[in-house]
Amino acid sequence: MSIRYDKGKAYLKSYDALGVDIGMEGSDANFEYDLYAEANRRHNSLGANSQGSSPSGWYELLRFGRNLGPDPLPANAAHWRKIPSASGEVWADLNAAGSCKFSDADFLDVMGWNCFEDETSPNDQRCEFSEHEALDTRPGPGQCGAHEAQGAGSAAR
Repeated sequence: MSIRYDKGKAYLKSYDALGVDIGMEGSDANFEYDLYAEANRRHNSLGANSQGSSPSGWYELLRFGRNLGPDPLPANAAHWRKIPSASGEVWADLNAAGSCKFSDADFLDVMGWNCFEDETSPNDQRCEFSEHEALDTRPGPGQCGAHEAQGAGSAAR
């Protein structure tokens, strides 16, 4: 499942175990804009029990799907969201025990990412390994691709 924000609205997209898109669900139009107020509301609703809670911890949970910093959250902090599933829309606690949280930087293989090792010279910061070169379809030095050739031909007329 992924969360994307656009113009205040949150879009939740679900995937099956193989990374195939199941569907997308949008939240209310001001979800992202109201995050600060919602984080404060959740923190303040704990009243005298708010010592293990912080507005910024709640904000991170709601915005990023996990608490990124040292700001505390209650052990049972829930992140209920309506998400698409193979059987229709369902409510799910995205912070339930046993749930895994990832970012784009985790390069999940089910999302089509591949990791390659730079076997030639790991200390010079250059990307020059054979798997990458095989994926590179750009024209070599002194060559032009079909798009550039087409543009050059029309400019010469």
